[in-house]
Amino acid sequence: MYYARISWTVVLLLTASYVSSLKVASNLEVLEWTPELIAKEDYFNGTVSIVNGGIPSLASDTSVDLGANSETQLLRHYATHKNVRTVITTAEVYYRIVASRKAGINTLADLKGKKIGAFPSTSSEYFVQTYLATVGLKPSDYTVVPGVACLKEPCGSNTFPAMLKRGAIDAIGMWEPSVQLGAEALGADAIVFGDNQTTYREIYNLATTTEKLADPAKRKEIVAFLRALVKAEEVFTKDPDQVVERAAAAVQTNATLFREVWPVHRWSARNPPDMLDVMVEEDKYVAGIDRRAAMSRDVLAALVDTSVLEELDLDKTTRFYGLYQASNYLIKYQILSGLSLGIFDTEYEYKNPESIASGGKLYFNFNDLSIDEDELLQQIDTPLVSIACAYDAFYAMDNRCLAPVTGRLPASASFHEALAECDSLDPKTYLPTAPGQVLQRMGTATRADAEGVGFMKVMAHHMMRWAADKGFRRIQIECFHDAVTAVWTNPPVPFKGCVTGEVDTYTLDETDEDGRQRYPYRPVRQRLTRVYVTLR
Repeated sequence: MYYARISWTVVLLLTASYVSSLKVASNLEVLEWTPELIAKEDYFNGTVSIVNGGIPSLASDTSVDLGANSETQLLRHYATHKNVRTVITTAEVYYRIVASRKAGINTLADLKGKKIGAFPSTSSEYFVQTYLATVGLKPSDYTVVPGVACLKEPCGSNTFPAMLKRGAIDAIGMWEPSVQLGAEALGADAIVFGDNQTTYREIYNLATTTEKLADPAKRKEIVAFLRALVKAEEVFTKDPDQVVERAAAAVQTNATLFREVWPVHRWSARNPPDMLDVMVEEDKYVAGIDRRAAMSRDVLAALVDTSVLEELDLDKTTRFYGLYQASNYLIKYQILSGLSLGIFDTEYEYKNPESIASGGKLYFNFNDLSIDEDELLQQIDTPLVSIACAYDAFYAMDNRCLAPVTGRLPASASFHEALAECDSLDPKTYLPTAPGQVLQRMGTATRADAEGVGFMKVMAHHMMRWAADKGFRRIQIECFHDAVTAVWTNPPVPFKGCVTGEVDTYTLDETDEDGRQRYPYRPVRQRLTRVYVTLR
């Protein structure tokens, strides 16, 4: 390693995450699982195996990390396994009913007294009950007949489409593509209900356990897979032609059929805002099936874990690009001052030949907002390991040019103002009257894969000696981390460091436009300090 003044434009330090292996259990005979396949093959950087199964697999096979099912099966399993947590919804499917006009069915109410093909004790039966209740029909008003789903023609004799065609049942109510195949089997005699219904939608979930989420390594893998899943879902939503052939092949159906039923699927990786309301109502049905009391709203609230999606921070890349572009003046000002230092890896091998001439280069694609920190790191080609930014305090920055940064980091401006207000020193004693007197230290950062070896401390001490040799009498720095405060208040002899002002983010208050006092940074508790190091 070596020290050097930084002579090029701007640097970003990001953490590279390591992903090992993951196991997902899904029903491989339903369309809803296919985004998982695209996530695995196109976007996940680690190793993942997707096996046939579902949420119950989390209990029957402890090697399973994520299980997928509809909300009905999620509720059934959670009732006896309170350690289960749903972390993301991957598909919301608006079920339909197809019926035979020959059976005298022209309206939804005409299903009274008819035989309806559906899967008992599943989202299929719950949909039928819920949808028919909108026209006043009770479960006793019709008969639910079990059967087998069909994924493509020819459908076996025991499948719902074949049963509908020969008149063994009068209608089908369930997920796709059996309903579509039933409609095609009847041809002109088919009547479809629910193309625009909003009474019920299947909420297809990926769930895990509290034990898996509490394991830092496993949680990291789950977060990484969900990030890949988000990218896959974006393709399903914005450009389905890219994936429909592969998705259809994965469930052994044909792409033409898949395209027909695509509109009833909402492909979006999220936690639906009405998830808890849906489960409270639906658990009344599930409780009846399983002969137990319905779970309370408070009990069901624990089932939904929002922390994993929050950890994904889906807007992080957008915010990063915005802050990077807004920081151009701030970083460039300090680089051009000639007073910023860096530690570089002398054995670094450049990824791209064109990076060599400038000592490093960034390859950001500002039009791609879906990439994560790992991919951003791959776009940074530099031997820089640690950085310490600084400038001569006599040459103040132009606050007008800093406005884009403070607009994106308003807390930072508040912190600086608070520290200035509580500084115990008279400004006349520390403000520079000429160049080369006070060095203003700003941001410091070290690559995460090089943290913990003391680079920040070594570079701070080096900067103190270097600045003293150049004739500076003082260094000023504002510290937003305890380790940084410790290093700068304990400089090597003969230098002296002291805290001249400090605030606690927990007690830092503001007054809003209505004159009310508020504490905008709670519950975060961080000591912020202003430190001066006397060099001579």
